[in-house]
Amino acid sequence: MNISPVQNIHMALTQVGAHRFRSLLTVLGIVIGITTVVTVASLLTGLRQGMVTFFQELGPDNVFVFKTSGNPDFEPPKERKRRAMKPEYAEQIKRWCPSVEDVALGLMIPAVVDGKPITARVPGFESENIGVAGQSVNAAEISPRDLDFGRYFSTEEDQRTAHVALIGSNVAQSLFPGAPALDRTVMIDGAEYTIIGVYARPRAASSAKTARTTRSRFRCAPPKAATRRSSAS
Repeated sequence: MNISPVQNIHMALTQVGAHRFRSLLTVLGIVIGITTVVTVASLLTGLRQGMVTFFQELGPDNVFVFKTSGNPDFEPPKERKRRAMKPEYAEQIKRWCPSVEDVALGLMIPAVVDGKPITARVPGFESENIGVAGQSVNAAEISPRDLDFGRYFSTEEDQRTAHVALIGSNVAQSLFPGAPALDRTVMIDGAEYTIIGVYARPRAASSAKTARTTRSRFRCAPPKAATRRSSAS
C-alpha cells in the first residue's frame, strides 16, 4: 500500500495536534541541542583564534628569557636569589649562538623602587597603577606590534637615551580622555616623557583585556640613571 506525500504530511500534523505537549518538548529539545552545539563550537573557535593571534604577535620563532617566572613585583623567595641578568649576555648569545638572528634587551621596572611607587602624572590625573618597561630599539623588529598612532623610537633616540615613550590604548584613554595622546607629555617617576606612539589594541581583544586591565603599560627608552637604579634593586 502506497501512501502519498500529502497523506504523510496529514498524518504527521494530526499526530502533532493530538500530542501537542510532547511535540513541543521534542522541538524544544532539538532547538536547545542545536543551540548548545553551535555555541560551544563558536567558543572553541574563538578561543583557538585568540591563542593563535596571541602567539603570532609574539613571533613564531622568538624565545623570551626572564630572571623570574612571572611578575617581577612578586618574586618568589627562591627566584629572588637568582643572579641578575646582565646586558652583555645579549652579545654573548649572538656571538656563541649562530642560529640566533638577533637579540633584544628588555627591562621590566618594578612598580615600587626603593620603597617609592612609580607614578604617571598629567595635569589633573595621577596613577600608580602602571607598569613601565624599557626596550632596545631592535625589539620592534624582533617582536613587532601594531600602532594606532605614531612610531617606535629610533636608534638615535636610543643612543642618547631620549625621554620618549609608547603607551597602550587603555593608557591613552585614561590619561587623555577625548584627546589625542601623540606628542603629549607625561611625568613618569618625576621625569618628563614625550609620547611618540600609541599601541593598537591586540586583535585577541578578549584574552588581552583580561591580562592587561590591572596594570597599564608603558614602553620607553629609559635614561641610564633609571636603568642603573632599577638593575641595582
